[in-house]
Amino acid sequence: MKLATRAQEQSLAIGIKRLTFSLACPIQLEMLFAFKPEASELRLSLADVGAVGVIFDLQDAEQRVMPHLRYLNAAGGELVGRWQYKHRTPSFQEIGDRSETVSHFHLGSDGWEDIPGGQQQLCYNEIATKQNWHYLRLGFDLASMSFTAFQCNDHHFDVSALQPMRMPAMPNLSCMLNTVLFAEASSNRRAFLYVDSVLLSADLGASPTTPHTGGA
Repeated sequence: MKLATRAQEQSLAIGIKRLTFSLACPIQLEMLFAFKPEASELRLSLADVGAVGVIFDLQDAEQRVMPHLRYLNAAGGELVGRWQYKHRTPSFQEIGDRSETVSHFHLGSDGWEDIPGGQQQLCYNEIATKQNWHYLRLGFDLASMSFTAFQCNDHHFDVSALQPMRMPAMPNLSCMLNTVLFAEASSNRRAFLYVDSVLLSADLGASPTTPHTGGA
């Protein structure tokens, strides 16, 4: 899959896979990813890609939980190379004039915090038309709604202290398990995120199966 931003600074490209879960158990996302700016100039221009990231959008009976991770590649035209997360919930805005649903913009540049030990230099090739693929693994427990693992290539990051974004459960989102991928441009050139071999797995044997009993 390829996500492409507009040729505009801070433009976002977002892809969402909408699923539901049958058991609150540990899950794991694995994938290969690559990113690069559009090869419209004969220069590397790696700093034209601002960030790429992955989010889960989850809900159980009590809360909606959104674990955010992004690789901040560049800011202000300078390379950064740091993994970040976000846990503070932005304000909500009503959609329409009947107060039936709300939304919030949670992918803005504000509120991101550095993951401890999150500095990582990713491989980038010698000409603008090439791209390098990286391995990513993200673990999350749907029962405790907490991070369990995060790995990119040979780096294993400590996620024990990371908190996901939390908010009260919303109507009509029971057992939601959405996976979100995004890319952000940091200049007026398109930024591309490529993903391949994406695998979302669940450890169904890790928790006892409790049948749901409906109310009257």
